[in-house]
Amino acid sequence: SGNYLKQQGIIKESGFTRYSIRANMGRKIKSWLDMGVNISFSHTDTDFSRTNSNDYGVIRSALVFPTTYDPSDDETLNSDELSWLASNPYAYINSAKDNLKSNNVFTSSYLEIKLFPFLKFRQNLGINYTNRERGTYYGRRTSEGSEANNINGKAGQSTNWSKSDNFWQNLTAESLVTFDKTFKKIHSVNAVGGFTVEKRDYGSKSMSATGFPSDLTQEYDMSLGTLPGKLKSDRTDSSLASFLGRINYTLMDKYIFTASYRVDGSSKFTENNKWANFLSGAVAWRLSEEKFIKNLNIFSNLKLRLSYGETGNQGIGSYRTLPMLNPANYPFSGGAISSGFAEVEWRGPVAEDLHWETTAQYNAGLDIGFFNNPVNLTV
Repeated sequence: SGNYLKQQGIIKESGFTRYSIRANMGRKIKSWLDMGVNISFSHTDTDFSRTNSNDYGVIRSALVFPTTYDPSDDETLNSDELSWLASNPYAYINSAKDNLKSNNVFTSSYLEIKLFPFLKFRQNLGINYTNRERGTYYGRRTSEGSEANNINGKAGQSTNWSKSDNFWQNLTAESLVTFDKTFKKIHSVNAVGGFTVEKRDYGSKSMSATGFPSDLTQEYDMSLGTLPGKLKSDRTDSSLASFLGRINYTLMDKYIFTASYRVDGSSKFTENNKWANFLSGAVAWRLSEEKFIKNLNIFSNLKLRLSYGETGNQGIGSYRTLPMLNPANYPFSGGAISSGFAEVEWRGPVAEDLHWETTAQYNAGLDIGFFNNPVNLTV
């Protein structure tokens, strides 16, 4: 499938465009071998207008700019006579640019092998990649790039206030073995064991410049700017690995037991606190399958449930357990200034003993159905 969307903005030269395609493919190669893939791609193109400013905003300027002036007249455009009142809305529509392009690719695939009628292996692989590029340019006729103020055009690729020129990618792999079998029609066992790994990468960059010889190249050739701004870039990554197991046991379709155990390891923590264990279990009794309940002819469903579970939280920054240094200048004897590094204090002290947060939850519930109408009561 595919779709195309184009939407014009209320303000001239603003709008949104999106292209996207999606495909699902699967094939049963053998009676014991299945494989498939899901792929989607989207591209978006957004043109913004300068509306988030009290003095330079297009809407405000259009409301207060005197109607006795011709906004397209060169003399008016280059005049500072009205700069105290409002910017020229015509200049911003025709000489300002703020464009964001984004590409997103998502793909997931699987391979499933049936080793025995009761045993199968499945390998899942998922990749998600997003890339965003934002370019801005304010020409000589705008207040930001005013020729009268000797700015002569202002360009940016992911300017500091947008922080949008970045990429993000996520890789997930799952290896699972499933056992499913019924013994003597009264014992049913379903068990899953596996290993999963997830890796995330993120990066961004930002640059700006002023003093361009003309407005022709806009932000496409930043080297033409005679006054470059400060360059910024960063890069982070993190990884998560998990060993997991779960078993479900049902006796005579009345008594249900579930237990699961997982070990998670995160790169965000120090070596001593990287791994954590999490347990969960549940029992259920289908009372509606008991003869003494059936004889009442009241309940179409009656089940009692009890459960306990633990979940983990690793929601911290990628490098919060490591000290961070920033450039700093130091005065030495004689008053000479030397450059060096200093530890960042505003982040607070580094907590080397920081570890997984574990949350435990207890649950009790009763499922009731009267005359095929279900009612769920949970405590």
